[in-house]
Amino acid sequence: MIPKSVKPSRIASNFDVFDFDFGAETALTSSRDDGPRLDAHERLTSQAGE
Repeated sequence: MIPKSVKPSRIASNFDVFDFDFGAETALTSSRDDGPRLDAHERLTSQAGE
């Protein structure tokens, strides 16, 4: 997708795609303990023998 902008300031802001911060949201989700996880391939492999 090519943004349609004419003003230089707007063109520059279109290219500034890393101007965000997760901050508190990342800390909150990283601190959750969801228990043990299984890899999808491990789960499929263990079920194949049943």
